[in-house]
Amino acid sequence: AEAAEVAAADAQAAVEAAEAAAASSMAEAESEREARRGAERAALAAAAALEQSRAQVDTLRTSLSADMRAAAALGSWQLLAQEAEAREAEAAALSELQAARDQAAEAAQAA
Repeated sequence: AEAAEVAAADAQAAVEAAEAAAASSMAEAESEREARRGAERAALAAAAALEQSRAQVDTLRTSLSADMRAAAALGSWQLLAQEAEAREAEAAALSELQAARDQAAEAAQAA
């Protein structure tokens, strides 16, 4: 009888140890699941931030492209305006040259 009681106590201790080990394993598994969920949330947040960054880069590219086109157009207008000013100055110089020639011809005829 005493041996049976010892065996029963040993069996009870083994059951309790097994239950404690199972509880520990379950807690560890839950901790791992929580860690995975946290990593998944962090990955999703990183993906969202990356997508937002890509959208911002696309917006900046579009803006830069528009700015470059505007600068090119402005530069073209400035070049056209400078060319027009140069042509006006050339026409004025030619007009003055023609007037000087006319005066020289008149002076030559008068002499």
